[in-house]
Amino acid sequence: LKTRQNGSIVSMEQGEAFTYSLFKLQDRGIFFIDPGEVVYVGMVIGVANKAGDINVNVNKNKKLSAVRVKSSDHTNMYLTPTKKLSLEEALEYIEDDELLELTPENIRIRKKELDPTKRARESKKAAAV
Repeated sequence: LKTRQNGSIVSMEQGEAFTYSLFKLQDRGIFFIDPGEVVYVGMVIGVANKAGDINVNVNKNKKLSAVRVKSSDHTNMYLTPTKKLSLEEALEYIEDDELLELTPENIRIRKKELDPTKRARESKKAAAV
C-alpha cells in the first residue's frame, strides 16, 4: 500500500477563514478550503508540503488603519486554487489519526483528537515508545 508522504495543515482556531491568512500560509501547502468557510479546531484544511502536520490559524485578518490604507495591500492577494476532494480522494488521503466527516453539503477531514496540545503529547509518547 502506498502511504502519504506529506503531512496535513490543521486549523488550531475556530471561526471564519480569511483571505489574508490563507494568502500568508499558501506557501506551506495546498488548501481544501476557500476564504469565508467556517473552520473548527482540529479540522484538516490542506496538504502540507513537508512531512508532519502543521497547526495554523486561518482566522487572522489584517488590521487596516484609517490613516494609511493602501489599496494595493489588500487587493493584490491572489490565492492558488483550492483542491476539492471527492469521497474517494478523501478516503485515500486520511491517515490513522484522521476521520472523515460526511454531510449533505460537505466532505471534511478532521483529526481524531481535536485539541492540538493533546495531539502533540500523544505524538511525543508514541515517538518515545
